[in-house]
Amino acid sequence: MLGFIILNERNRYAAEISWLAVKSEYHRRGIGTALIATATAGLKRGGTRILEVKTLADTASGVSQ
Repeated sequence: MLGFIILNERNRYAAEISWLAVKSEYHRRGIGTALIATATAGLKRGGTRILEVKTLADTASGVSQ
């Protein structure tokens, strides 16, 4: 497994990305982008119109430069 995404559907029209992670050795290869694209496509087909993403902690140390 290179990465994963966890979604929480709030209601029929809203969802939240509660967790997204990609192994550090695979950063900057479009894996996170692909996870989000696949997730949003599925949510749209299901009628979701709002997708929330919240940052609850300092993630600067986890960002690949």
